[in-house]
Amino acid sequence: PGVVRNHDAGPGPRSPTDPGAAALLALRRYVVAATRFRQRVADRFDIGVTEVIAMGQLVGPDILTPRDLASRLDLTPSSVTALLDRLEAADLARRGRHPSDRRKTTVAVTERGAALLDQVRTWLRASLADLDDADLLALADMLTVVSNGLEEQIADGLIGSPDRRLSNPAPVAGL
Repeated sequence: PGVVRNHDAGPGPRSPTDPGAAALLALRRYVVAATRFRQRVADRFDIGVTEVIAMGQLVGPDILTPRDLASRLDLTPSSVTALLDRLEAADLARRGRHPSDRRKTTVAVTERGAALLDQVRTWLRASLADLDDADLLALADMLTVVSNGLEEQIADGLIGSPDRRLSNPAPVAGL
C-alpha cells in the first residue's frame, strides 16, 4: 500500500507548498503528538512524564548506570537519584550491582516496568500500522537524519545549554 501523503490531514492550517516548510510543520505536529502521547502514558501508569522518558532509555541491551541515565536525560546526578527513587517506588525499575565493577550501580526495568514498555510498544506500533516495510525503513532513516542533525546542533553549541538561554529569543518559524 504505502503511505498516503495527505499533507492536509490533521488539525491546523493547510500545509505549505514549500517542502522545507511542510517538513517543519509535519515535524512540529509529530513533536506535539509525541508530547501528548507521553503525557497520556504517564497518566495511564500514574507516573510523571520524566519517568516515562527515563523508562524509554532503559530499553535495550546496554547496561546503564545512574550516571549514564543522567547523561542521556541531560539531568544532574541528584535529579536522577530522585527519579530512580520514584521508579523504584512504582516498581518500574531497580538498582543493582554492576556485573564487572562492584563500585558501580546499574539500573534495570522490573517485570512491571517491562509490562509498561510492552504496552507502550504496542500503542506505538499501532500508530505505524498504515506503513508498509519500505515506508517503515524510510521513516527510520529520516528520523535518524533529523535526530542526528539536532544532536549535532546541540553538540556544536548552536542551540546552547540552559545557562546560555537568550533573554528574549526570536520566534522560530514553524514552531
